[in-house]
This record gives sequence, C-alpha cells and structure tokens, in this order.
Amino acid sequence: MKTFLITLIVGFSFFASEKTNAQSLSLPDFFSEVIRIRKDHMITKSRVESCGIDLKLLTTLQIQNLKKLAVLHSLLSSETAQTGSINPVWGMPYFWHYTNPNPRHSIVLIATGQKLSEVKPPPGFEKYPNLAQVDRSPDLFWSDFASDKPRYHYNGLADFYTFGWCSEREMAFKAITSIMGFNCTIVISGNHVWSVVEIEKGSGRWIRADHTFNVFYHSAKPLPPTSSLGKWYNTKANSKKTLAKVRGIQISKLRLNGL
Repeated sequence: MKTFLITLIVGFSFFASEKTNAQSLSLPDFFSEVIRIRKDHMITKSRVESCGIDLKLLTTLQIQNLKKLAVLHSLLSSETAQTGSINPVWGMPYFWHYTNPNPRHSIVLIATGQKLSEVKPPPGFEKYPNLAQVDRSPDLFWSDFASDKPRYHYNGLADFYTFGWCSEREMAFKAITSIMGFNCTIVISGNHVWSVVEIEKGSGRWIRADHTFNVFYHSAKPLPPTSSLGKWYNTKANSKKTLAKVRGIQISKLRLNGL
C-alpha cells in the first residue's frame, strides 16, 4: 500500500508538471505564436505597407521579417510620451521616470496593496532604494508581462502587467529581436531613445521602431552609440545574462487569447 501511494504521488506530480508545461510557453516561443497569429492582421499590413520601403525590392524573407517586426512594434508601442499612454492591445502604459514628483511612486503592487515606493527592489536590483526607482531592464519588464494576472494598479488606468518609458520599452524590444536573430541598435538623442533594426542582417535596409510615439518607418543605418547611457542601454539589453533570463521566462498560453 505504501509503495502504491508513493507511486501514485510521484505519478501525479509528474502529470501536474507535464500539464503545467503544456499550458505555458517560453517567451520566445510565445512571441513566435503571436507573430503567427498577427502577421496578416490589418494593422500589421498597414504598418508594412506604409513603412517607406518599396516592398517590390524586398525578398520573401525580408517581407516576412518586416511583418515580424511590425507585429512586435504594434503590440509594444504606446502613443505619446505621457504617463498613462497605453498600447491598445496589451496596455503596457508609459510612465515617466526620474521626475519630481515621480508618478511611479503612486503605482500600486496589487498583490500587497503597497505603493512601489514602499516595496523593496527584487534580487539583482539592490542598488535601488525601492521598486519605483528601478530601471526596468528586459528581464524585469518581460517577467512582469508574463505574470498570470495584472501586477499593477494606477488610478485612472486599467490594471496592467508591465510598464516602461522610452528606454525600457526599447531595451525590451532589442532583447526580443536579438533572440530572434535581428540586428537592433538603440539610438539616443537628447532625452529620448528609439530602436533601429535591420530587416535582414547584411541587407542594409533598416526600420526605425519608436515604441513611445508609435513610429515604424524606413531609416538610415544607425551610428554606434557613443554616450555612456546609449552604450549601457545596448549592452544591458543584449548581454548574455539578460538574454538567458528572457529566454527562461514562461508565460501562459491563455495570454494568446484575443489576439
């Protein structure tokens, strides 16, 4: 009887584990599914057709890549650089940072009811005094996004999974596109940043993807970053450590519903 119970428990645990795995995807696989679902969506088609590149000059692979980038851009971009500006599908509100007052201090962590200014930063972010002050690197941005339920509340907005301003959105985009094999550079000018990504490595055809102002348009080849901040954005988003963490994020397949 004892042996039977142990076998039953072990078998049940294995089944539960298999069931959990069957209900979730790694973040890169999740985005592959997102692209499959959205590649022929009217919004994707509109972005591709209006991107300023003569599509007749592109190879089939380049057009496919352009669609991939258009899908990712359409689901990650806000509309303006104003706190509360959202993406129409996934929310992901834009929040100013390093301002006084800082609106992030009033974001509430739903699980505890605390304001982020009252929450200790997660492991790896100990240099920051609290969660509100954290620079949201791609691993934090995407792990929040992969939560089963919205994590944050802010008055006037629907509850949301993740958030970020220009640099955080572009680092998140660069991490995902790097995993997909794209050559992406985060460009900084004044107090704003955006991404410039090559639609196929070595093609010389580049797209400016600005995930604050919802811009998806042909661009010249970006210059390598020269400022310390620009170098940090690009290095942080593309480091082996960051990409390994992003690859390891699991997300429920249920998040594909409604796309």
